[in-house]
Amino acid sequence: MTPALVLLVLRILGAVLLYAFMGVLAYFLWRDYRAAVAPRASAPSASLIVLEGASIGMVYPLREVNLVGRAADSTLRIKDKTISAHHARLSFHAGQWWLEDLGSRNGSRVNEVHVSEPMVVTYGDRIALGEMLFRFQSGQGSTPNSDAGV
Repeated sequence: MTPALVLLVLRILGAVLLYAFMGVLAYFLWRDYRAAVAPRASAPSASLIVLEGASIGMVYPLREVNLVGRAADSTLRIKDKTISAHHARLSFHAGQWWLEDLGSRNGSRVNEVHVSEPMVVTYGDRIALGEMLFRFQSGQGSTPNSDAGV
């Protein structure tokens, strides 16, 4: 093989590798772009209804992320002396609703189980924050379920 032929083969091989690299790069950029613009599932409609405590029957519609407490910056502002200023966070992510106690003084419970780390909650669960008891329910209902006193 002549040096000119070897040089031509190396140039062609270099061009092929360069185009292959650019193709792989374009594929990954396209895949990331597609994932970024894919519609995100929003939180399903849910609410908390007061079963025990002040304002029995009150319904609190939920957003995707809800800060529960007495503080003015709380999403769900509950005026009860047993609720801390920033008591708990109730949020929807990874396809589920989660309750996280934020170091409250009187604690949080789901179906009588103490919440010490983020916990999945499902519709029908009873959530106790301080001395207040709520039912976690589907929808933005305006009235309590019939077994509110149970």
